[in-house]
Amino acid sequence: MNNSENTGTPPLLLEASFQRKALLLLSFLAVGIKALPMMRFPLGGDHAVFLTLGECVLDGGVLYQDCWDTKSPGIFFLFALIVKIFGVSMWGMRVADLIWLFGSSYLIFRFAERFLGPLVAAVSVVVSAFWYVDQGYWYTAQTESFLMVFVFLSFFLAAREKGNRRLNQIASGMFLGIAFWFKYNNLAFIPLATVVPYLDTRPEEGGEPRPYFRISFRHWVDNVMSFSVGFGGVILGVLGYFWIAGGLDELLKAALEVVPRYAAMGYEAKQNYTLAVLNALKEFLGAWTEAALAIGLLLSWRMGELRRFGPIFWAALMGLTSAALQVRLHPYYLITAFPFFAMVWGYISAKVIGSFRSIAAEFATRRMRAAQVLMWILLAILAAWPLSSALIPLREEYRALAQWKKDPNSFYLSFPGDFTISHLPLQLRLIRYLRENSDPDDSIFFWGFQPLVYFLSERPYPSRFISTMPLVAAWGPPEWRDELLNDLKATPPEFFIVGRDDALPGILYTPLTSEESLVAFPPLARFVAENYEPVRDFGAFLVYRSIDRHEG
Repeated sequence: MNNSENTGTPPLLLEASFQRKALLLLSFLAVGIKALPMMRFPLGGDHAVFLTLGECVLDGGVLYQDCWDTKSPGIFFLFALIVKIFGVSMWGMRVADLIWLFGSSYLIFRFAERFLGPLVAAVSVVVSAFWYVDQGYWYTAQTESFLMVFVFLSFFLAAREKGNRRLNQIASGMFLGIAFWFKYNNLAFIPLATVVPYLDTRPEEGGEPRPYFRISFRHWVDNVMSFSVGFGGVILGVLGYFWIAGGLDELLKAALEVVPRYAAMGYEAKQNYTLAVLNALKEFLGAWTEAALAIGLLLSWRMGELRRFGPIFWAALMGLTSAALQVRLHPYYLITAFPFFAMVWGYISAKVIGSFRSIAAEFATRRMRAAQVLMWILLAILAAWPLSSALIPLREEYRALAQWKKDPNSFYLSFPGDFTISHLPLQLRLIRYLRENSDPDDSIFFWGFQPLVYFLSERPYPSRFISTMPLVAAWGPPEWRDELLNDLKATPPEFFIVGRDDALPGILYTPLTSEESLVAFPPLARFVAENYEPVRDFGAFLVYRSIDRHEG
């Protein structure tokens, strides 16, 4: 007697369950194979900021008051946990990123499976992960990478039918509130937790494709009210924390004054913002992915599956809206849309495979064996191009991983890549110099934009401005320059480091490098000339040391 007879479970259900588990396992295996070489990635400029401010939080500092950046506070609290667990290292953040990638991949699988089945879910997981890893070291482990987990958790709690319904909705709101504190623009995902969970995705009757709610309007309003309690509670809770800690004024100034001014300048720099968004999508994901959304929508309409595909379509638009609201349009902003565009490709792939299977089955019934084999060969050829382009680079990626494992320090010093802004190899040599030529209590100040030097040198800094972007950018408050000068005079750093060849006109709206902006700030230039002398030139970085201490 077989298992199905013992348990009373129909054989077809057992087979479906086995296929689901097999697809989940295979998709996770593909993600692991692709993602493991990420361990070799060094830290980018944003990661340096995240880690430095996270360490500031661990040391008892208050965000924005004791250590400042334009970004929302959620990412810094998360990186405080990463620093707590892994300490000062390059690789610790990459371990956290790998763990997070597997967690988000599972949630992507569950979301896609809910609407389109396990085959689509498996393809979605693989495509999304490959897109993510292929961004490279600078654009992985960004804020968007982490916040999407909270967005998906918010959806699943809102859709959960077990347990206390009101508590589920409150928890859903809380998770989206956490996502809000990672990036404010994620308000765009509110419909994913308040509308999409209640859409009726059953097959249409009589060809009727309109969406229907599964619950009554009164029931829906009650759910949204509970969601709002959780969402509002997290918003007020974080504001309350900053009020108690004393950093509320600086948080609000960053969120309501500095960031909007920064965004407005980015918007004004674009002649047609809608066209800029579409061009960014084409550049980062390709024209075919832009077209895939329309193709998937047309396919689902023609096949009577619009109710099932619709939630994916709307979620993709929410992800694009979330990215577009940030105005700057960096490649990693589209991580909020990656999972849903991957699901679109998964849906199209499943339909193509299904069509080939149907045609092959038709040939089989007619005993046209050669034609049947030819159909599978054609499918293999069709799949060969995307698979080969995804798999061929893996060989070099694993070779690089082996080199990293053998000697991480040497590997980072010769890491292949474009370092026109951060000058990573030179920055690592600078960090080694500071560690070898200073005491742990000697403070340093870096007049530049890539503050990895603070985190890896483990030296204190005299000002909350760990990056000088807001001090030299057109969108920065002018009075902050005076604040910096007062900080440096009150607690003069032992080393003053000046960046070179690091102009960021597209972000700062000034063509000046750090070295040039120092000359354009006469009081600070005079302070450096009177109190410091050059001791080491790294090309991209000029190191000054205090005259008094150096002579002593």
